[in-house]
Amino acid sequence: MCSRDRVSQSRFISVLRALDLGNVSNPISSSRLWKNRNEFQFKGRDYDVISTLNKAKEDAEEWKRGNEVELREVKQSGPSRHCQKWKPPPATWLKCNSDGSWQKDRDHSGVGWVCRDQNGSVVWAGAKAVQHMGTAIECEAEAIRWAVATLSGFGYRKVIVETDSLVLCKMIRGEEEIWPVLKPIVQSILYIRGGRKYGAGNEFKAGNGYLCPALLYMLEVRQEYHVEYYLREGNKVADRIAKESSSFMNYVPKLYSVTPMWLKSTVEADMPMEFVSIG
Repeated sequence: MCSRDRVSQSRFISVLRALDLGNVSNPISSSRLWKNRNEFQFKGRDYDVISTLNKAKEDAEEWKRGNEVELREVKQSGPSRHCQKWKPPPATWLKCNSDGSWQKDRDHSGVGWVCRDQNGSVVWAGAKAVQHMGTAIECEAEAIRWAVATLSGFGYRKVIVETDSLVLCKMIRGEEEIWPVLKPIVQSILYIRGGRKYGAGNEFKAGNGYLCPALLYMLEVRQEYHVEYYLREGNKVADRIAKESSSFMNYVPKLYSVTPMWLKSTVEADMPMEFVSIG
């Protein structure tokens, strides 16, 4: 073993011991450490041990918090007292439901969304497989980002965006601080229309200093896009799309202006009773 290898190995082991990762099943922070170790050994890129340690700790906390949120939201969406179905938007509005399908033991995830009018008719739907999503909430956020970007690009206004992730909804609405891992996704939404730019030192901030009010400004003031929370039982169509997307063999996004056959039964089952009786 050459001197560089010995230094790399020693440095890597010292960080592992400091993190005590032997007692924690944390693929996110372990991945960062292995990446830094390999870049030092094979590319000569040096990383400060303390900086690497702090970053790995942040990753570990983010990973743990994401898993806790996922478990909490699954428990909240257990057996409900009433059969919650999708509710149509007000007249002249559209409603877009979004969802993500994430599994920790898979290399890729799925995101999906469906946009319907006041009569329950599908206007557009989107489905795609995505890579490098570390937590379920990242999938949820990416689904919203893609849905808003697509519908905004098509020129739609007055859109209610529904998610079954209460924590994510609160972050976007500025009611909770946004997590560092979600900031890149949220920031990308700010450039959807190419209008007023928000960047470092140019955020539209409220008193709490969160980035989310800038997103609210872009969604609500400029485009009348409102992000709301709804129970998972009323988000079945988006959930079905996200799960279908996770089985795609490639990462090419798919847009549907006509309801695909594999989705029709879910859309029909999710229809409010007044629409079913009319049909």
